[in-house]
Amino acid sequence: MKLLNTSPVAPPARREPGEPFPTEDITARTIPYMPSWPELATIYHTPTLSLPRALEGGANLILTGQPGTGKSVALAYLASLAANRDPQLGALSESIPFLYHIADLRLPDDDAKDILSPIQDAAAEHAPVLDLTRLPGFIQNAFESGKALLLLDGFDELPPGEQAKLTSYLKTLLKTYSGVRVVTTKLPRAS
Repeated sequence: MKLLNTSPVAPPARREPGEPFPTEDITARTIPYMPSWPELATIYHTPTLSLPRALEGGANLILTGQPGTGKSVALAYLASLAANRDPQLGALSESIPFLYHIADLRLPDDDAKDILSPIQDAAAEHAPVLDLTRLPGFIQNAFESGKALLLLDGFDELPPGEQAKLTSYLKTLLKTYSGVRVVTTKLPRAS
């Protein structure tokens, strides 16, 4: 997964061998690229990317920031854009958002035969009774077609052992359904 923060700091311009260096402002020359410390980027008004722009090109994202900096709001914003098929999302405007807090997913202890069962179970908790029989097929179709946009809040709230379990689950999910896009949250590294 690519690492970006809640107001993604634009990564440095690519430097190709033999090509002239891209023009940089004084801030970019003196302050190193540190996506895990977004507060510093904010102070110096470094260039940023919008979340839809950061998702272009098949990227999966990890939104980093201290508690209360808007990671959950950013996930809800992305879910809203996708649900409304907003053209800001570009190619992802046709995606189907699945927004969950990690506490709502009951991950299997071992490799489950049906990797989508935690997502289907979490969706069933809030689905109308008449839709329960159609829900697994809908979710399966969304993931198989590559239209699923999985937004997971609360990764940063898990203890390290549970984070490893979720990471393993996400690796398996992305291996099985390579077209799925994932956005989750994380706290910046402690100094």
